[in-house]
Amino acid sequence: MKITAKRQTQEEKVRSESYHFLRTTWTDQDYEVTPISKTYTTVGRLLRERFLIKPVKNYAPKPLLPKIQFQSKEQEAILSKYYESKNSEEETNPVVMEPLIMLDGLEVRWEGIEAIPISWVARVDYIKGRNAQHIWGIRGSAGVVSVILRSDLLDNNTNVVYHSARMILTGFSEPRIFYSPKHHTKLESDYKPDLRNTLFWDPDLRLGAGKDTTLIFYNSDNQGTIRIRAEGITANGITVTGTAEYSVK
Repeated sequence: MKITAKRQTQEEKVRSESYHFLRTTWTDQDYEVTPISKTYTTVGRLLRERFLIKPVKNYAPKPLLPKIQFQSKEQEAILSKYYESKNSEEETNPVVMEPLIMLDGLEVRWEGIEAIPISWVARVDYIKGRNAQHIWGIRGSAGVVSVILRSDLLDNNTNVVYHSARMILTGFSEPRIFYSPKHHTKLESDYKPDLRNTLFWDPDLRLGAGKDTTLIFYNSDNQGTIRIRAEGITANGITVTGTAEYSVK
């Protein structure tokens, strides 16, 4: 017998990962994020509009009324009506609970996922209340939501920190030297028209106190007014700026 293993696609890998966190092999609703999903902008908006899930501010269940042992029939006749009215109020106004929300398998509150950009997400799965309760018990009585982030967004050694800015650097680049022609050479390119708009730029000039600094550059073949703008910062952190002009005829 020959057995051939098949590598999972990225979509299949994400789905199996979500099912693993949900402790199941099926879901009531699922959503795979695609480029057209950007209309939802955030995870919170996706859950509201696609899954019809809304946050609940005060979803902690109220404590059950204690069982009272009345000392006399007279006390029972008076107080039992009070407790009966309280119990009926709880039944007519049931407590609304918030679904259990998981982000890459970690339980989080609604505030932890609401503002996450939809472009960070790979998949969202949802098990509704009754079905989730069979697996999760009372914790899943309002449903269970699994949000899986894209694998290329976070590496395995990075913990998610909410309410913070995060940037992934792909490498570094050396600053390029601003092009300035050298007209004293005998190259054929020196005789071509020089139509530059920016004649000189140097972001790393260091000036000394009471000393003159000479900057050398060539004008272009364009006639008109040349504007010079200098900006910098002192050793004490004070910003300085200055402007000047001259004409080329």
